[in-house]
Amino acid sequence: MLWLFHIPYPLVLGMLIGATNVIPYFGPIIGAVPAIFIAFTISVKSVIIVLITVAVLQFLESNVLSPIIVGRSLHMHPVVIMLVLLAGGGSCLA
Repeated sequence: MLWLFHIPYPLVLGMLIGATNVIPYFGPIIGAVPAIFIAFTISVKSVIIVLITVAVLQFLESNVLSPIIVGRSLHMHPVVIMLVLLAGGGSCLA
């Protein structure tokens, strides 16, 4: 996605974001920091594009793709996985 918006070093930045994505909670943020700094060298518009791109892709990965993969490996429907994740998160916050 970074390549489509002409951000320099898209492959390296994408690999860095993907590698840090395995760190819970802060991994995607840590991985996005270099992309944001590089986008600052271009324009503020590029920074906004990078932030939106990383946020949307992270949302899709954690809320759509992961439940599908976990559901297939556990032989459960992905919606059940999503509901269990919501219930677990809600019980921790209660």
